[in-house]
Amino acid sequence: MARVLLLTISIVMMSLLSGCWNRIELNQLGIVNAAGVDYGEDGWNITYQTIVPSAMASGTGGPAGNTSQPAVHVFSVQAKTIHQAWNLSSLENPRRIFVAHNKVVVIGKEAAEHGISELLDYYFRNTEPRETVLMLLCEGQASEILKQLNPPEKLPGTSLADIVDEEKRMLAYFPSTNVLEFALRMNSDSKGAWMPIVKLAGSRSEHRETEQQSLEVYKMTSPPIKTVLSGLGIFQSDKFAGYFNHEEGLGLSWITGRIRNTEIPFPCSPNAKDSNKATFLVISSKTKAVPTKEDDHYVMHLKVNIKGNLVESGCPLDLSRPKVIKELEAYLTKEVEKTIFKAWSGIQRLKVDAAGFADKVHRKFPSDWRDLKDRWPEELNRMKLDVQVQAKIKRPGLIQKSFDQLQKEKETK
Repeated sequence: MARVLLLTISIVMMSLLSGCWNRIELNQLGIVNAAGVDYGEDGWNITYQTIVPSAMASGTGGPAGNTSQPAVHVFSVQAKTIHQAWNLSSLENPRRIFVAHNKVVVIGKEAAEHGISELLDYYFRNTEPRETVLMLLCEGQASEILKQLNPPEKLPGTSLADIVDEEKRMLAYFPSTNVLEFALRMNSDSKGAWMPIVKLAGSRSEHRETEQQSLEVYKMTSPPIKTVLSGLGIFQSDKFAGYFNHEEGLGLSWITGRIRNTEIPFPCSPNAKDSNKATFLVISSKTKAVPTKEDDHYVMHLKVNIKGNLVESGCPLDLSRPKVIKELEAYLTKEVEKTIFKAWSGIQRLKVDAAGFADKVHRKFPSDWRDLKDRWPEELNRMKLDVQVQAKIKRPGLIQKSFDQLQKEKETK
């Protein structure tokens, strides 16, 4: 009897453990590679760029092989809320939208001006979306950005994310941000945030835009339209406030300590008419911001220490002389200071604390912050910025004189 009972229990347990009740097969998923967020009179317009597995598996959908379809499928859904768009996608798409592998979210200008707090709520409230998704702003409709193929890569969303990562590693003109970083800045004392701007560059026409969305673009050595980073969008809380150009964006990277392997062209002399320049490659960079109080106002002392190498020199100077290196370090220092003050002018122009100075003042002077927080934009505009840059050229390169100077010396002999 005990043996029969044990056998019965075993059969019941095996039936219960036979599979997952809510499993979804891979061929039922529409894996999102990039998403776009637009806003208009009818509410939210959410665009999904989903991967086509058959095109990826067969080696088609890109420059190699005989292609029959792109590697992505793009469609848009109109809805009253962002999460409703996810559900309404089932009306026109046979696969369940799966956003856990999304690389980037592009936000249209009208959505940015409306405010993107609902988008952030969607990412933090649900389990599937990830807060590490990169954020980009576009001046027009996000849906137009997502429709464009981006040779030589098969997946445009992945290509966009790679462009942002490379810019972060090499340039720092337009500091990147993801959903988590943006939300933290938006809810800080400063309430200033940013995201890079992406646009379609080139000779645009209806024919060429249609061509850019077809596989014909992979047959071209140079596509007429390219997706490029072009600026930095500044946000006050969750709403768009204005633009930074590349110099202001680079200055913001200096202020916030986000410089990595940036190259800095700088003049060889204080003479404005001298067109000769050298290029400095940053190897290490450290920024420290310390606020002080003078009377009823504040001064932010910014100390920047950089070390690196000369990677190019058109200067008619002998770099083997320590005095010459010191002079170049002084010119380099002035160039970095000038870039930082351009960002500071942009911050004061927009009256948005994108540098995060409010957080530092709050920590240093907590008793003052209770009166300051409601009038911080005005106080920020009255704040003084004291910048001290210390630059060190560690290696001038393999040759001590410019190649042009060596040629001239050879000709005079």
